[in-house]
Amino acid sequence: MVDFTDPANPVTLAWSDPPPAPVPPPPGDIFGLDIVGAWSSYWYNNFIYETNISEGLNVFRLSDDETGGALRLDHLNPQIQVFVIEGK
Repeated sequence: MVDFTDPANPVTLAWSDPPPAPVPPPPGDIFGLDIVGAWSSYWYNNFIYETNISEGLNVFRLSDDETGGALRLDHLNPQIQVFVIEGK
């Protein structure tokens, strides 16, 4: 998670770094790939929702002084960006 309150000086607040694949895929795997790891993540009201290719959905709670002033949303759909947050 990166705080872009000051776009010229972004600050990393948190991150997730899933471990690499423990073993190669089994023979006959229909995809033949050993793809694992985080696919995407979204912050929403003090939680980070991360989709992980090999694990499914990971949910992390992030609540501290740095996120205390974050905008709280009634709902969020990051795929279509329902609204625009306007700054000064």
